[in-house]
Amino acid sequence: MQKREFLKTLGLAAIGGAVGAVSTKSNDHAAAGVSAWEKIISRGSLRAGYIVLPPEMSKDPNTGELSGIAYELTMALGKKLNLRIEWVEELNFASMHEGLAIGRFDIICFTLYRRANLGRVMNFSRPLFYSGNGIFVRANDRRLINDVQKLNNSDIKIGAIDGEVSSELAGEYFPLARTVTLPSGTDLAQLLMHVTTRKTDAALMNRAAARLFMTKNPGLLVDLAERNPICVYSHGFGLPKDQYDLQQAIDLAFDELLENGKIERVLQKFEPFSGAYLRAAMPYQPHV
Repeated sequence: MQKREFLKTLGLAAIGGAVGAVSTKSNDHAAAGVSAWEKIISRGSLRAGYIVLPPEMSKDPNTGELSGIAYELTMALGKKLNLRIEWVEELNFASMHEGLAIGRFDIICFTLYRRANLGRVMNFSRPLFYSGNGIFVRANDRRLINDVQKLNNSDIKIGAIDGEVSSELAGEYFPLARTVTLPSGTDLAQLLMHVTTRKTDAALMNRAAARLFMTKNPGLLVDLAERNPICVYSHGFGLPKDQYDLQQAIDLAFDELLENGKIERVLQKFEPFSGAYLRAAMPYQPHV
């Protein structure tokens, strides 16, 4: 073999090896240059990862049957796109993005907080609705009832769950308080239970989820942020990065579900109290 031909062959081999190395790290969505949306259309189904957290997603412990806001929106989404829904994997907040990135499922069918830090590893659908976070303390804790800022004290313990927004809120709003962190995947109700049993002094969490606990355990807790939530987040489904066609299809279907009133009907069906979820504005001005 001539020297020039040998070097050309060696160069092509090196390039092929580099591409191969990158390809092994690519997710299933990008394999063979086929987009996630093309695979979904070819398969005729949308593979869903999901998180169980009532009232947005509930799971019957005996039958495994799913229900709730995210479930009904997912089924309506599938109907609009003429796709079957395959419920392939139950997830937790800390590691949910990993399976999405490598293509174990196509979409996270749960109404997630659309948080900027998660935007580094995943995309989100359009906002479906909004909700506020409260500050929950014991109803008889006179230290805190009349002054929220007393939470920002080294003597105060605030409960949080690893990988969940509660851990961020505690450090952001009350940096001097001590954070007591529970493992990823812990039921949010445990944050409130720890407050009632004096393991912690406060919990910062979604008001709709907290209301379910408070209804079953009346008179034990109060929300110091009942009138003005400590923060408000928009909710949306989780989507993989760099999948424009999939993102557009999901957003278009959700636009239609918002505009035809389906999202409103689902929220009315499941919200635990009036005003638990703040509505997304319609993209038009009604005729007066």
